Amino acid sequence: MAKPAPKPVDRFVLYTVVGALAFVAIGFLVAWFYFKKSEHLEPQVSYVTFGPLVVRASDYSIRTSLAVQTANEQEPWIEDNKQRVEFALQNALSHVDEERVRQPDGIAYLQDTLRDEVNRDLKTKNVQEVLLTDFIIQSN
Repeated sequence: MAKPAPKPVDRFVLYTVVGALAFVAIGFLVAWFYFKKSEHLEPQVSYVTFGPLVVRASDYSIRTSLAVQTANEQEPWIEDNKQRVEFALQNALSHVDEERVRQPDGIAYLQDTLRDEVNRDLKTKNVQEVLLTDFIIQSN
């Protein structure tokens, strides 16, 4: 008498469970790497706002609000010296070239001038950029 052929073992459920576990494990790894990488993507700069500042020179008047960009670790220095920075900004605004400010690249000129003057006056490099958020110039 011939032996009946062994019945094939159904491993579909086993493969499905192993596949699902692998899928979940890969999902956790992707999420872990994503959040681990995002820890290192914190902004490296901070912004401190000033204004509105109003400066009246002999030929012109300027009213502006602005933000000073600095490194995260330098923000406490900017906050502690906010009055000195504001005075340096006002001083720089009172000595800009009015005609140069009115040219097409005048805002960029003004922002660069303000940054350089504040860093020079305060003998620092903590001010990375000065960004105008509101700006009006008027001839007197």
